[in-house]
Amino acid sequence: MPRPSSTTEMELSVWMVTCILLAYPANASSIELSTTSYTR
Repeated sequence: MPRPSSTTEMELSVWMVTCILLAYPANASSIELSTTSYTR
């Protein structure tokens, strides 16, 4: 399923965060901070 290059970045970020959160709920804060910094 090909995705548009406009929403690929955002979708990837959200998907990665979700996956990490599900795998390591303990590191949610660290990952969230890192993702926020990277996005901004």
